[in-house]
Amino acid sequence: MNGATERRTRGCTGRQAWAIAGVFLLALGCRLGYVLQIRSAPFFDLLIVDGRGYDAWASRLAGGAWLGDAVFYQAPLYPYLLGALYALFGRSLLLVRLVQSVLGAAGCVLVALAGRRLFGARAGLIAGVLLALYGPALFFDGVLQKASLGFFLMAVVLYLFSIAQCRPGRRVVLCLGLGSGLLALTRENALAFVPLFAAWPWVRCADAKRKRRLVTSAIYLLGVAAVLLPVAARNAAVGGEFHITTSQFGPNFYIGNNPDSDGMYKPLREGRGSPEFERTDATELAEAKLGRKLTPKEVSHYWTGRALSYIREQPGHWLKLMVRKLLLTWNAVESADAENLETYRQFSWLLTALSHVLHLGVLAPLAVAGIVLSRRDWRALWPLYALLALTTAGVALFFVFARYRFPLVPVLALFAGAGLSALWGAVRAGRYGRLLPAGAAALATAFVTNWPLLPEHPKEASTLMWYVLGSTLGRDGRHVEAVPFFRKALALDTNHVNARFDLANVLSKSGETAAAIREYRRLLEIRPNHAEARYNLANILADTGDEAGAIVQYQAAIQDKPGYAKAHYNLGNVLAGRADYVGAARHYRAALEADPGHTDARNNLGNVYMMQQRHAEAAREYEAVLRIAPGNATARRNLAAARAALDRPGR
Repeated sequence: MNGATERRTRGCTGRQAWAIAGVFLLALGCRLGYVLQIRSAPFFDLLIVDGRGYDAWASRLAGGAWLGDAVFYQAPLYPYLLGALYALFGRSLLLVRLVQSVLGAAGCVLVALAGRRLFGARAGLIAGVLLALYGPALFFDGVLQKASLGFFLMAVVLYLFSIAQCRPGRRVVLCLGLGSGLLALTRENALAFVPLFAAWPWVRCADAKRKRRLVTSAIYLLGVAAVLLPVAARNAAVGGEFHITTSQFGPNFYIGNNPDSDGMYKPLREGRGSPEFERTDATELAEAKLGRKLTPKEVSHYWTGRALSYIREQPGHWLKLMVRKLLLTWNAVESADAENLETYRQFSWLLTALSHVLHLGVLAPLAVAGIVLSRRDWRALWPLYALLALTTAGVALFFVFARYRFPLVPVLALFAGAGLSALWGAVRAGRYGRLLPAGAAALATAFVTNWPLLPEHPKEASTLMWYVLGSTLGRDGRHVEAVPFFRKALALDTNHVNARFDLANVLSKSGETAAAIREYRRLLEIRPNHAEARYNLANILADTGDEAGAIVQYQAAIQDKPGYAKAHYNLGNVLAGRADYVGAARHYRAALEADPGHTDARNNLGNVYMMQQRHAEAAREYEAVLRIAPGNATARRNLAAARAALDRPGR
């Protein structure tokens, strides 16, 4: 241990302790102020996408279902933390945000302490302040997502590593293993850290005896196993398969590595990007392709195989995709899903100010400068370089979300603190020449990270969030409440097809028929071949007595979407009501060609045959219905009538 490292490991002076306390208060004050500002937002108590899924999961846990009944598909630690909070204090989204604010502030302190040990007191303090004021961190601490917990656990790992780097005692190494395991239960790609820290003693203690290095690695792995093995045992007990954390590797790997991927998230089925659909869609699509029921492991293997096939068949295309994903991982824009920073900015001037001043496009260049300025200590700092590389690869290997790359931020803050501290020291000493390589590296990084690879579109981001909020309420049956959110989305983008379609749907379900018809017609002006809109419009027209208009819309829907069973069936009903039995029968048969199990279409086809005095054919249709649904009382009565007509043909 050199003299500089020795000075860093001494206890905090009173002044330094007050400075660290100041970091905590600054971070907590910013986060609490932000939470208070967004309390007026209409989405504060309305959860969407991942937050909605975590809340539902936590509610089930608080209700007593702690073991669950299936292999974990999503990382479980965050919902279990929520479940514990719900069980102890009741479901309070405000309390969750307050707890996350405290965790975020504590994470800033832990990074400051880690920086103090690794780079010096001034560097650590700067790192803590940077994190306290880092705009996106406020956003992540204010939403129900696991990014906040992941940030805190990454800070824990860095803090424990900084202690072990100076004094690799057994207790701290065991705690480092426990911290690594907990982080892996929040971010599965953190499993890549396990071999790194297991190999670290062999480099850090190269002059120590082999037995000592072996024991240190074993103790670290024991800590990891103490966290992960119970989860693997639970997965085996309830799901019959051994999974260390979750079973979603394959679907996620395929989403990020297929011919249509652009580096961002695209659900396996369009319009079904919520956690409630992800497992179901991955399973159903894989089973439909293979023609049999699959276990979670088989589903994961199926999607992994498809991704690997794409990589083998189109290696050049995949390499270009990987370069794009690497650049996206380090890009200044916070690429998010429906719940995005841009919309939250509208309700918090604090978030707006901090996220514009301090973001990844600022932090990353400062960190690179710090890496260059601290390069003489590379033998001690190489695990931090490895953490940056592994975290970057762990994101780019799949697809890019800002919350997935958030664990990079504490490591970047450490180096940024070291860089700014070294800059201050060099300026005071007049050693400007030392800053030239660091300045050049920082400028190059700033150019790359701030390149508009994924330009900011605040309007589009807000449109998406308002739309998702409306669709969430619509799915919950809260149709009247959904209307204002759809109108907000359409005020930003009048041509947003999905928002206008869903608005028309909720208006129809709310009984506002005339307004629904207007919205469907406006949508069809934008997207004339929208078969579902034509079908829904036709249903309303039929219900309001405009049968001629309904027929036109049903026919157009069928033309836009051949084999549209529901449209054929409803058109058959309208034609039958107009005594056009030939036309009705034709469309009922078309509906059955598209959907042979459509019992209502088959029953109504039998009714049309009865009206045409084709009793034998009608009886066959009713019998076919009863083969599919033996308990169908209507088909049984109709069959009795058809047989009676056959027995007494004159009546």
